[in-house]
Amino acid sequence: MLPCASGNKTDDERRRSMNSDVGDGMFSNISASLKKAARIILWVGVVSSVIIGSVYMIMGSIYKGGMGLTGLVAMAGGILGSCISSLTMYGFGELVEKVTEIAKNTAKNGSSSPAVPRLEYENRLQTLQSLRQRNLITEEEFRIKWEELQRGI
Repeated sequence: MLPCASGNKTDDERRRSMNSDVGDGMFSNISASLKKAARIILWVGVVSSVIIGSVYMIMGSIYKGGMGLTGLVAMAGGILGSCISSLTMYGFGELVEKVTEIAKNTAKNGSSSPAVPRLEYENRLQTLQSLRQRNLITEEEFRIKWEELQRGI
């Protein structure tokens, strides 16, 4: 890793220090906070939609106006809106959780770059086999390069 412009810290060290500055509280496990907020939004939205819709429907029956249909539409629309918004927020919480998990696994492996992609690996292996078949490299050189390729170098 190359040192960053602000001091002698590498990118990984800087990321670790930023993550450790978060501390306790709402942001220590943001994915769980997002999921909890999504559940709260769902239930508050559903309950308030039912209450508001019921009030409109009762007012419509008392005053003989067209508010009964308005109450039904308000109830259905509110419930639908609450479901959509809470599902979106819950999905974002899942996304944050998975990204955090990937970042932790990457940090454990000590690597920030993925392994050699499969197609590139196969191309290198074919080239290596071709060089060996044409006797352009020795068996020992082939074995060493093959082992490096297996390790992802």
